[in-house]
Amino acid sequence: MTVVRLLLATIAGTAIANNYAIQPALATVAADLGAGLTLIGLVPTAALAGCMAGFALLLPLTDRIAADRLVAAHLAVLATALTVAAISSHPAVLLAAYLVIGAAASVAAQAGVIAGRHAPAGQRTAAIATVAAGMSAGILLSRLAGGGLTDLLGWRWMLLVFAAVALTGAVAAKLLLPGSRSRASRTASPWRETRADRDRASRTASPWRETRADRDRAGRTASLWRETRADRDRAAGPEAVPGHGPRAGQTYAVVLAELPRQLCRHRALRWAVASGGLWYFAFHLVWVTLALALAPLGPTVIGLYSLAGLLGFAVLPYAGRVTDRFDPATVIAASLLIAITGATLLATGLDRPAVTASGLALLDAGLFAAQAANQSRIQALDPRHSGSLSSVYLVLYFSVGAVGAALAAPLLHTVGWRGTALVALTALLAALVVDQTAVRGERPQRLERDEPAPLQT
Repeated sequence: MTVVRLLLATIAGTAIANNYAIQPALATVAADLGAGLTLIGLVPTAALAGCMAGFALLLPLTDRIAADRLVAAHLAVLATALTVAAISSHPAVLLAAYLVIGAAASVAAQAGVIAGRHAPAGQRTAAIATVAAGMSAGILLSRLAGGGLTDLLGWRWMLLVFAAVALTGAVAAKLLLPGSRSRASRTASPWRETRADRDRASRTASPWRETRADRDRAGRTASLWRETRADRDRAAGPEAVPGHGPRAGQTYAVVLAELPRQLCRHRALRWAVASGGLWYFAFHLVWVTLALALAPLGPTVIGLYSLAGLLGFAVLPYAGRVTDRFDPATVIAASLLIAITGATLLATGLDRPAVTASGLALLDAGLFAAQAANQSRIQALDPRHSGSLSSVYLVLYFSVGAVGAALAAPLLHTVGWRGTALVALTALLAALVVDQTAVRGERPQRLERDEPAPLQT
């Protein structure tokens, strides 16, 4: 594991943690600001809304801005917003700050895209899984760190500590991540590629402004908008179709407007959204319902159950290497079978803590591994524009997951824990059927594509 990959995982974990760290301190914050708990309870919602906006509006920036500048800028904004939240004296200011905090925390997803794009051939999923492990650790430990720092220092200083961490990450990102002109081992952004970048990297010119030399070297004479299958296979990119895809000089507003077309253009992306959304629906349904069902036991007991997610965190790097060795469809199928086993154990009831913890561990391990493989498959569709593809996927993925969270209380009230667990189990079975239907009759997808060179330390 390179230092840069470890840095990206750390950035992802510490950034996404800011969406959750304040949750144990909400009652303290409400008392300090003299506001109602219902109003302050909207802070996590504001963070989630900001994060969703970040996935939709900021994640595609990975396709056009160098990694060092992009990540450093997001972390600097995150540190600033955390500072504003820490010194706020009115709930409205706090809520506004957390909208920005959530949006800036979406840099965690950008870290995964950057790691996958620059991974060596045959190691894309391992790189993505490393960053995903960092995100999982951040989510898992965020409430523990937030609550502990609040008890020790108070909620304002807790936020300032997280701001200092974000600022440190910004400096490290600027120094260690690849920049548009600081790395000879990769091309500049395909949106604004220069001749010096192309010569230095000894790569073909940007596919959006192909030269005669590029076509002669590749042995092709077809125009940009009539590429042959051999050309597409060699470039590891999607079909070029008139009116689709970014072009030189295209504004970012147009790029955002074209994001829905990615869903129409890529059949595999639609299948990935369908299967991934189903298992994320099940994931949120189980965990939110569990918190509600065990509420009488207190937050400490619920927190201890969350430690079952450590298994999911631990298996991610191994799942990534297995996906790189085989194909995503095989790994997703095996991972979903593990998650289905976990959901089956959970459906037996909550009266046996060991069985419940085992079910949660298997559920998390299976779904974390499936998600890493699914994201790798999405990035392989078009490595040059993996940011835009990931943006579409994550927005829809989290939206379906939010539906699972919203249905937790009504289902628990109407059908109880066992009935809710069976709904989650049904969603996982449907995800497996959808994914296998998508790959039926297709050859296993190769992840070794012609893409930017690996990150170097």
